[in-house]
Amino acid sequence: MATDFDHVYHLAAVNGTKNFYEMPAEVLRINTLSLILMLEWIKSLPKKPKLCFTSSNEAYAGALESFQQLPIPTPEAVPLVISDTYNPRWSYAGSKLIGELFVIHYAKAYDFPAVIVRPHNFYGPRAGFGHVIPGLCEKIIKRTDPFPLPGTEETRTFCYITDAVKAIRLLMEASATDNQPIETVHIGATDEITMRELAEKMFAVTGWRPRQLDAQPSPAGSVKRRLADIAKIKKLVDWEPETSLAYGLKKTFEWYKKALRN
Repeated sequence: MATDFDHVYHLAAVNGTKNFYEMPAEVLRINTLSLILMLEWIKSLPKKPKLCFTSSNEAYAGALESFQQLPIPTPEAVPLVISDTYNPRWSYAGSKLIGELFVIHYAKAYDFPAVIVRPHNFYGPRAGFGHVIPGLCEKIIKRTDPFPLPGTEETRTFCYITDAVKAIRLLMEASATDNQPIETVHIGATDEITMRELAEKMFAVTGWRPRQLDAQPSPAGSVKRRLADIAKIKKLVDWEPETSLAYGLKKTFEWYKKALRN
């Protein structure tokens, strides 16, 4: 196996809210062990590559539920909180929280550069079916009516995949992220939107809307609000998102429409 690498991107994980609830033990096992094996492999290399580890905004999201306080927009230096270890919803967040600790301390102990990025709802074509925007696409394509929509007043931001990829590459290629201690960086858009507003944008983009919107409660443990402070990434690599939500939703819907028909 080759051993001469400049950059290693560890992006893989079991994700999707349905998986958190249905197989939390596997979410924890696969996400944690895959990272440990990756770190042990880097540790063994004579030339240490720079590592990118994708964490998640889920790692800090429990602070709002647990303490009813979290800076909005949220910077990187906030407490990481698992609000209820018995709720399987937090299996993914737990794997990312411990993952951050592993990367920080392996990088320091074995002297290799690394960057931890916390994605805030990346979306676009080929994103599977376990996330909110693919789910909306599928229901619109199937003309689901009444149209079920959990957590209508919860807010999120959505960052299109091409913007997200550019952000990660800029961080990995920047000398500003080569030092110890390693950097943790938020990547996300800044246009906060409720789930109801997101659904309305999807209806406008696709030219179809249901006669009835069925507002439903959020799953237990769902976070009411998320908005990243992206000042740090602007300072490090002069990045900010460029793709409008309307354009990103249109391109995403076009892909899912074709994929589901095939």
